[in-house]
Amino acid sequence: MIHFDNNLAKEAFKIAHEAHELSDVANDLNRINTVLSTTPTIENLFEAQRLDNELREKYPTIDKMLAIANSYPMVTVASQSNTQELPEYANLKQDYFGILCYVLLKKEITTSIEQFIERVD
Repeated sequence: MIHFDNNLAKEAFKIAHEAHELSDVANDLNRINTVLSTTPTIENLFEAQRLDNELREKYPTIDKMLAIANSYPMVTVASQSNTQELPEYANLKQDYFGILCYVLLKKEITTSIEQFIERVD
């Protein structure tokens, strides 16, 4: 699991929803939230997968962020949850933060993806 700088995430979310030129980004974040709020049915999981594919194509930052996170050493956390998250929904959550990272880089709040990632466990 990737953990992000919460303050930077909040700032990126705010910027995405306030900056006129990022209205498409805000719309994509809202689309993710809409799908994540649905009950996991076959149709909803298919929609989650379709949206994931679309967003990864639209925002290359997502795959770059995941590649960087995968290169981090894993930190063991003693109290990890035993609940399994559906991969389609987990991918959308990663996409969400990848888009926030895109905003931070675009608005030059950060100069690298690494500044947004706190740790990986």
